[in-house]
Formats: sequence, C-alpha cells, structure tokens
Amino acid sequence: FVSVAAWPKADSKKIKEKFSMQEELIASTLEDIQHVLKLAKVQQPKRITLYSAEPWKHELVKTVAKAAEKTRNVSAVLKEVMAKSSMKRYGQDITRVVPRLIQNGKITIPVLGADEEFHSLQDASSFLFQEFGAEILIERAENSTAPKAKQAMPGKVAILVE
Repeated sequence: FVSVAAWPKADSKKIKEKFSMQEELIASTLEDIQHVLKLAKVQQPKRITLYSAEPWKHELVKTVAKAAEKTRNVSAVLKEVMAKSSMKRYGQDITRVVPRLIQNGKITIPVLGADEEFHSLQDASSFLFQEFGAEILIERAENSTAPKAKQAMPGKVAILVE
C-alpha cells in the first residue's frame, strides 16, 4: 500500500543552493518592499527601484566572514580586509560597513554573485509588478548616482519607492 511506503529520499547532489538563495532573495525583497511602503505610508507606488549590491561588497562580505571566524574584533577584521589591494579604494565605505556586519552576528557568505543577484531581480520584475502594480526598475548600484544605491548589500537590495 502507498500509505505504508517509505518517503522518497532527496538526492543532495541535485539540490542547487543557488536556486534556494535566489528564491530567498526575492522573498526577502518582497517583504522589504512591503515594509518600506508601510513606513512611507504609500498605498499605490508609481515606481519601485531596486539596487543590487556592487561586486566589491560581495568580496567584502566573503572576506569579513572568513576573518570573523578567527576574531570578532572589528579592528582586526578591518586590518585583514584592508590588506587586500582590491579593497583599499573603498576604505571609507568599508569602515562604515564592517562594524555593522560584525555586530549583526552571523555573517553569511553570499552564494549569489553580483551578476546572479542582478539577473535574479530582473527575472522577478514581472512578478513584483504584479504584486505592487508599479513600474519596477532594477539597477546595479555601481551604475547609479542615487544615494540610496550605496545601501545595497549582498542579499539585501536597496529600495527606492516613488
């Protein structure tokens, strides 16, 4: 009988973490937009712009996550991050971001790269349009002059509602 048959076993080789992370990104973005609309007391937005994080921030989070395994000392983590030549030009931003990452506790290494995150948001734009009835714009933070764009982090888009 089917009722007494064993449940099928999942084949972990076929499970792609990337797809789960894409779904999680869209779900958290949906919740964040709803939260922003509630805070801004906007019933019907005309346009919602989503900014995906700059590629250097993905590298930053990976570096901070590895450094935080050894120490939670912000100065020590900053020193390790700034030792990377690719990070030096973002020093001012890094000194603001790293303490927040360390204080938030668990730092998750991003599975999605900057391009994958951007394309995932683009793929979900029609879904988000259906949910909110507003024009949905997806932009890369590095291509934007909007101050809001700088707030985008890996796995956490910046949201501008108009």
